[in-house]
Amino acid sequence: MKKIISNLIKTRFFFLKPKKKKIVILDPDISKPLEDLFFKLDYFFLDVRHNEINLFVFLKALINFKNYENLSLNQVYLLTYLNFLEPEIIVNVTDHNIFFLNLKKYFPNVKLIIFQQAIFGQITYRKILKNMKKLSISKFKVDYACLYGRNTRLFYSKFLEAKYLVAGSFKNNMFGVKKKSTDKSIVWISQFRMKINYNFKKKTFTNTNNLSAILKNLNIYCKKYNKKLFVLSNHEECQSEEEEYYNKYLGFNNFTFIAKTNWKDSYINSENFNYFVTENSTLGYELMAKGKKVAFVYQKNKYTFKYKKFNFSFFAIKNKDNFWTREPINYKKFEKTLNNAFFCSILRHRLNIKKYIKPYVVYDKGNKKFINFIKRLNNKEFQH
Repeated sequence: MKKIISNLIKTRFFFLKPKKKKIVILDPDISKPLEDLFFKLDYFFLDVRHNEINLFVFLKALINFKNYENLSLNQVYLLTYLNFLEPEIIVNVTDHNIFFLNLKKYFPNVKLIIFQQAIFGQITYRKILKNMKKLSISKFKVDYACLYGRNTRLFYSKFLEAKYLVAGSFKNNMFGVKKKSTDKSIVWISQFRMKINYNFKKKTFTNTNNLSAILKNLNIYCKKYNKKLFVLSNHEECQSEEEEYYNKYLGFNNFTFIAKTNWKDSYINSENFNYFVTENSTLGYELMAKGKKVAFVYQKNKYTFKYKKFNFSFFAIKNKDNFWTREPINYKKFEKTLNNAFFCSILRHRLNIKKYIKPYVVYDKGNKKFINFIKRLNNKEFQH
């Protein structure tokens, strides 16, 4: 109840009958970057996180709620909103949300497009399959799925029936690569997370036991090779907590914290550096796809490896001399991995990108493929 009250206090309420829109983009909290792709078209961002509530739609949803079985009031609210908007296309970036993937059930004549927004692993996949089983669904029907890489298509095709466009990360594609960037520094790509319990007390749920050992090794490495250490922030809303977290495990004077105020900062700030270390962040894949040198130091667990006939990442591949390790707590292996990533030849680096990164994330500078795709939709799908 306290969590609900807290959310409502932050919510903006208004009363207005929605106008029709040709394109509806769900969840602006994470889909806002799509604005650069759709800005010339007739689109509408539909909030799904209670940042704002249209009371006109909410009252209609209350009336209609009894007509929907097994749906929450929030889901009925979204369906009611969509009925008022009467879109021809619905765009979804929350690509693992079962309710969003199943919107064809309620709008069979609307074009449904999903954009991949991150690299997901076996845990997410298992949850999707579990929920599909509950709903007795073999595959979700989606018109188009815009994905990062060809191997990702194998992942999505297990639960989606769709036409696929492999064009990389639409966010990463918006940014180029600086020709001159420093080799004197190493950047740790933070995957710091926060959660709020019902007493409003924030706490991390990062695996500090393994991560603290990895960060200790990173400190040792930077001192040995005379590199300045930077931490690239992950959390826009909890900057002080995140910086405090790294102060604890890296030491106050051992790194420089790079703050993040919006989603663009991660990409803009990373342009100034060449060398990066990460556990298994999507940003690590994205940067290496653009030619940056990235070392992946991911602690092995039961969800790391392949599922049936496809791999969730290159971590499933055994290697001796490459840019990733599954045992980063061992300093010798940690050091060897970073040296392989940072000091390999240009040819070896290009081969690594081609063999191990491009299957998961390709790079299309300027989003040419996405822009052409949207132009085709605008010219064909909207013709009456």
